[in-house]
Amino acid sequence: MLKFLYNGLNIFLNRSIKYRKDEMVSTTEILKNFAKTIERVAAHQVEKIAIMKNNKPEAILISVDEYERLQWNSLDKKEYLQQAYEELKNLDTKWYTPEEADEALEKTIAKYKSHMGGE
Repeated sequence: MLKFLYNGLNIFLNRSIKYRKDEMVSTTEILKNFAKTIERVAAHQVEKIAIMKNNKPEAILISVDEYERLQWNSLDKKEYLQQAYEELKNLDTKWYTPEEADEALEKTIAKYKSHMGGE
């Protein structure tokens, strides 16, 4: 059993992200073709670009959409509700009925989800 856990841990720790050839760009190439590379990512022609230095990924370039999706998925739900509450609170000084508050909260949640590529 211990050997199985050790092997599983090794597989987990040694796993790596795979990059297609068209997703890898050297630091020299990105400097020469920066605008074109950004355009490829922004237009979703590629999911990501691995910027390679000494044949190893040094940085990853992703689209704004993907970044916001990742942020949305990692957002702590308690933090999200706090942000939604703060946004509702700052709409104006009007007092809301429970029904109006529910409606405003639903609109705020829908706004965040659509903006962040929500679940």
